[in-house]
Amino acid sequence: MALHDASVNDGSVAARSAVMNTRRAAEYIGVSVPWLEKARLIGGGPIFVKIGRSVRYRASDLDEFLESGARRTTSAA
Repeated sequence: MALHDASVNDGSVAARSAVMNTRRAAEYIGVSVPWLEKARLIGGGPIFVKIGRSVRYRASDLDEFLESGARRTTSAA
């Protein structure tokens, strides 16, 4: 389960479409800001949105990214 505030975890459409900056997104999925920036550059990270020069992440995309990495064993591909 994703780590997030109760204000973002109420299941509403607004909460699922909430956007956050890189620092907050990194905290949300439990990675460092540099890791998230590198993943954005080379691929393999969560989907992001560009708004002008700003990068934003939707909570729903971060949740999907976390779910895509879910495994039952270390040998699962």
